[in-house]
Amino acid sequence: MDITPNRSQHQIKNSDILLSYIGMLCMGKPQFQAVREMDDDRDFYKSALGIAYNIPSEETLCQRMDDIGDTLRQQILQENIRMLTANQ
Repeated sequence: MDITPNRSQHQIKNSDILLSYIGMLCMGKPQFQAVREMDDDRDFYKSALGIAYNIPSEETLCQRMDDIGDTLRQQILQENIRMLTANQ
């Protein structure tokens, strides 16, 4: 996905977005607003999750996850079909 300077927090890589969200899921917190809890100790979370630049804001996380989901929607649907037919 193209990350251009006109995007909010364009310096945050998509890999950092995914790492942040995976970290939240591992803590049992799938809501985007849970990313704000990482603000208490940013250095710890950046190190623990392997984030290169910075932890994204709730808004950036939501926007990018929507964009990533939209670009991969067809692939996800095809893989779901393949998985379901393989496990009949």
